[in-house]
Amino acid sequence: MLSNTNRRRFMQLAGTGTALSIAGCNALQSDGTPTADDTDDSSGGETSGSATVTLQIQLGQQAQRQLQQQQIQVQSQIQSGELSQSEGQSRIREASAELYGDAIDSFQSENDGDTELTVEDSVEAFGVILVSGTPEALIDSLSRDAVGSLFAESTFQQAQSQAQQQTQAPSGDTTGTPSG
Repeated sequence: MLSNTNRRRFMQLAGTGTALSIAGCNALQSDGTPTADDTDDSSGGETSGSATVTLQIQLGQQAQRQLQQQQIQVQSQIQSGELSQSEGQSRIREASAELYGDAIDSFQSENDGDTELTVEDSVEAFGVILVSGTPEALIDSLSRDAVGSLFAESTFQQAQSQAQQQTQAPSGDTTGTPSG
């Protein structure tokens, strides 16, 4: 039973990672978002050269260990019958979202003085944030330890939609009854 839980969780994460990776590949292609080369500098507008993208936030080593410990604890509780599969998955999602939330808050705190990069929104369930700024600031954000990848803006909307679906119908719960 334990190996099925791991396999399912792996497949969920792999599917999400694959979707984000595919969307990230599209970020390298022109998506119609104006760049410094596409805008007319004579407009004098302060928004020329601004873009909006999705950043994937990485958990630090300590947060990764905490999440692994939580997963081990939940798997043990599932095996002993204390939790159902859906309750266990819900707890893992909550723990993951909390840790990503902390990482996102930390990124925002570090970014408070940066006027060239603005955090617009976040999806804690997947550790992604929607940021806007100059192309230089967006590329520079990749040098931060907390940032793993840069994706197209549409990736954020996909993650947001998927997070809403998970909240509405947790996996394994086909009754549609709210938990808690």
